[in-house]
Amino acid sequence: MNARLCRLSRSALAASVMLVVASVGTGSALAQHSDRSAVLLPRHFTLGFAHAGFILDPRGDPARLRFDGSLEIIALRPQRVKAGIALKRDDGTVLLTIDRHSRLRLITPEAPDGLEAEFDQRAEPLTLARLTREQAVDEAAFAFLKIREEFDVTLLIRLEAPGAPPKAATWSTMADAARVAAIALRDIVAIPLGQRLVTQKLDRVIIRAGRGARVEVADRALVVTIAAARPITGRPSSALLKSTIADLL
Repeated sequence: MNARLCRLSRSALAASVMLVVASVGTGSALAQHSDRSAVLLPRHFTLGFAHAGFILDPRGDPARLRFDGSLEIIALRPQRVKAGIALKRDDGTVLLTIDRHSRLRLITPEAPDGLEAEFDQRAEPLTLARLTREQAVDEAAFAFLKIREEFDVTLLIRLEAPGAPPKAATWSTMADAARVAAIALRDIVAIPLGQRLVTQKLDRVIIRAGRGARVEVADRALVVTIAAARPITGRPSSALLKSTIADLL
């Protein structure tokens, strides 16, 4: 019963996020539009000329966020707080807040009180493109090739999903996890100490399909096990992966 109540509570909170985001920058959006499904479409927000904007897709639980110029889709779990609703990344960091006046703010280390976001246009849903096994392998290889070209650090990448048919949706999830792993590792090797540790202790990365998320280092391999049946939410964010890798190395 307690688990069921928790699920109902999360669903209700997710619905609240959808409705509040729909009203950001437009007043009472539900009152202004007869088509409620259109109101709840993903939206793009701006933060002014000095900051990258983002797309927020509030549908479902969790909500999803992608910053302009980034390939990573970030899952955000809502939590009620005194001032309204906080949207948290999987490492516990609050990225967005929505206050009781439907003001949406992006939280950054440089702006802990938040940068107010303004709605400027509707956006496409934040979902993964459907890929075959061959396409997923190519995308993963390309992501790690960019690390070699930029930092002269060579890491082999392998996708392991035994039994998955060549056209299974699993491969889209695997390619996404590889891209996110490349983002995390790129940030690590961009720092001299991080580059030294990676070159000393790793020579390959394995993305492995499983039932749950796990990260480990074994035999000079970074092994990232993901819940391949859960796109985006079944793998760690680049931020969580980066801190986990730093601890393991």
